[in-house]
Amino acid sequence: SDMWAEYAILDQENETIDIREGVKFNHEEFTIECPSLKYGLESKLVSYFQRAKIVEGERILSSDLGVYSSSTDRLYAGGNVEISESGDLIISDSLAIDRNDKTLLLYKHSIIEVNGAIIECETGEYDGEKEKGWFAGKASIKDNQGLLSGDSLVVDRENNEGKAWGKVTVSDSTGAMTVSGEYASRINGVEIVKVYDSNSIVKLLNIEDEDTLKMNCRVLEREQDLLFAYGGVIFEQGSFSGDGDSLSWDRDIDEIWLLGEPVVWSEEDEMTGDTVKMVLKKNKPFELNLIGSANVLSPANDSLDHRISGRNL
Repeated sequence: SDMWAEYAILDQENETIDIREGVKFNHEEFTIECPSLKYGLESKLVSYFQRAKIVEGERILSSDLGVYSSSTDRLYAGGNVEISESGDLIISDSLAIDRNDKTLLLYKHSIIEVNGAIIECETGEYDGEKEKGWFAGKASIKDNQGLLSGDSLVVDRENNEGKAWGKVTVSDSTGAMTVSGEYASRINGVEIVKVYDSNSIVKLLNIEDEDTLKMNCRVLEREQDLLFAYGGVIFEQGSFSGDGDSLSWDRDIDEIWLLGEPVVWSEEDEMTGDTVKMVLKKNKPFELNLIGSANVLSPANDSLDHRISGRNL
């Protein structure tokens, strides 16, 4: 290691050196530049308490304080930490960098902007070389596919994979559709949200203009504009609602298929069939097809019902 400064004060009793004014510390390809620092002769610890700049290759780190161990090659930094490298940016209140395995340890609120994605967490561990990591404490990742968040999160950017646990939220890139549950995964562009507790449900909220479509189920799968719901599906849009065992929704052509003893209500009318096909326009039901064993029950008054039955309607 090499060190330059205007002057230094040796404390033999504590085996430290106070180094001040234009300090520059070099260790292999690692450089610290700061107004002052303290160096432990025995501990090999380099400490700074004024904002410093640390340069290693293309990585530049700035922080208000920090401790670097030349024996373990680990840097602890705190206070407005900023790291920039090849267009990526990391902002944190407290973190550590292990130079041996290139691992980033996050101890407090942190934001990572990497390869077109923004990751946010309270604590976590990130391998910048492999673009993999785990994150916890209101953890989230936002990219061109949308938002994936939860109490804890595992991310693999290289393979475009992510998994979330706890209070999970998934939304599309437009922000119009939001899904919440207990577990979510994103693998090869396919997102799955589900619940484990029999008393819990997956909730979907789709808002377009002033119209809102709500849906509950136990498992929801989305691949681009195709959406599939399983395990008892209930949906509601204004005065229009329905339920069935499963549902498929092509959002590109706004076509919904409801399967498994489906029932649909429009105001007071009850409609059933082996399969129900619905076409939406601007998030509202526009066309309804009852396919197989079609029935429509429409109350005429308190004592009389109108009933229409047929193969298809």
